[in-house]
Amino acid sequence: MHPAARWLDRVLAAVLALSYLSFLISSVFSRREWTDTIAYGLPGANLVVRGALTVPQLGSQFAFDRYWLFNAPLIVLGDVPWFLAAGVGRIPYLLGVVAMGAFNLVVFTAVCRRLLDLASLAFAMLLAFAFLGTRGVVVSDLYNQKYAVAAAGLLLLAFVPLRDHRISDRRRWWQWLAASMVPMVHLVLAPVAIVWLGSAAFERYSGDSATEADAASRSPAGPIAFAIGTAASLAWYGRVTPFITQLWPHITYSGRRLEGSLSGFLDTAASPIASGATWILHGMVVCGAIAIIATAARGRPYRTHGALPAALAIVVLLLLDLWRGYLYYAYVLIGVGPALLAATTISFRRRSVLVAVTVIAIANLAVASRLDRSRPDWTTTAAGTRFLLEHTHAGDRIVLAPPFVFTAATAAPARDVRRIVPQPYYLEAFDRAAWIRDLNACCNVYLGAEEFLHEPVFVQPATNDPFFSDASIERLDFRGGPVVVARKRGP
Repeated sequence: MHPAARWLDRVLAAVLALSYLSFLISSVFSRREWTDTIAYGLPGANLVVRGALTVPQLGSQFAFDRYWLFNAPLIVLGDVPWFLAAGVGRIPYLLGVVAMGAFNLVVFTAVCRRLLDLASLAFAMLLAFAFLGTRGVVVSDLYNQKYAVAAAGLLLLAFVPLRDHRISDRRRWWQWLAASMVPMVHLVLAPVAIVWLGSAAFERYSGDSATEADAASRSPAGPIAFAIGTAASLAWYGRVTPFITQLWPHITYSGRRLEGSLSGFLDTAASPIASGATWILHGMVVCGAIAIIATAARGRPYRTHGALPAALAIVVLLLLDLWRGYLYYAYVLIGVGPALLAATTISFRRRSVLVAVTVIAIANLAVASRLDRSRPDWTTTAAGTRFLLEHTHAGDRIVLAPPFVFTAATAAPARDVRRIVPQPYYLEAFDRAAWIRDLNACCNVYLGAEEFLHEPVFVQPATNDPFFSDASIERLDFRGGPVVVARKRGP
């Protein structure tokens, strides 16, 4: 590349990187603490503050006060390093989400550049945004402030082809480890790990590409790494008592998650018009995967250039999405999809793919410029703590709600915070009446958004009366948002 062209490419890459960072910050910081912050952020905050991965603020139903098993380890522990470095609070927590999004950009840019043999860094970054800017689960995770957004980059690291198809032992040990760890990022990705293992085992031990000497010399590091990751998943998810009391009831309530055929393929976080580019990309990825499998079935696996495992994962999980609906299928389409680019070796096919992906990337940038431009909200947990101290008394027994989630962990010993609402879990057997009785027995002051005073279990019908049956309600403003203080008149 000519020096002037290289300089221009770096400038364009910097502009795209800053644009992506702006998109990240705008989406992640557009929302204050909300219901899912209780599920995603409060456990890690309690671990740092209290020394135990618990949610005592939710009471004892389903052993909330003793265990935490609804989420994957990354979702509830990924924030701990940020809390240890910068203190427990909203800003450190959200910076971790932004870091996960930046990790995705680095991985996708590097993979697009390598698989398409691109000299331009800016062009590779633009193509990466064709995947990362789609209005599916990745963008949803950013808005939902969820560390599972890292699943996209981890899946791509696991599936990206690193060697020519004709060379044995093509998967590196760290790819084995990455594939085994995807259930630690999100439990719903366990089927992806199973498909990856099957395809990798076929690659490793099939006789079409390796001599007996090659097979004998293969390193066991990959399978050992996969076994380590699998053992870690079993250690997290497989503990008998928490599995029975928490995880299994959560799994068996599937009404929200099984939304019908192709619910994963069609799931987006935008209107149909804004989702058009996303659905086109999903269709391209599926069609590319089918073409790669058909090529291998015709006895020409060398033509797939190592993209066959990615194609198998996409098609196998498409069948699951067609059967009952696989709401998180977009993780596979976006995280695994770029690995298919390895098969675009014929010149006209490569040009067609480049044109199509470039158009989708430009469309995603246009949609992001309209939808992801909220001014970041820099409200801190310290501000919430000050507000709590100003509007409650030392002897109060307090129920908190969003936007004061992290304050529930950090307010002690200045204030006695005993519970937090709403109850944000999809559990049919959750006893709402018993929980309201518990709130009335343990606490006398509520601080938070007014809606949660009337709907402490947000997946069950709200009532017209607050859960404190006889309370005085003071309406206040907290940094531009309405909140209430409800104080029981009785004991």
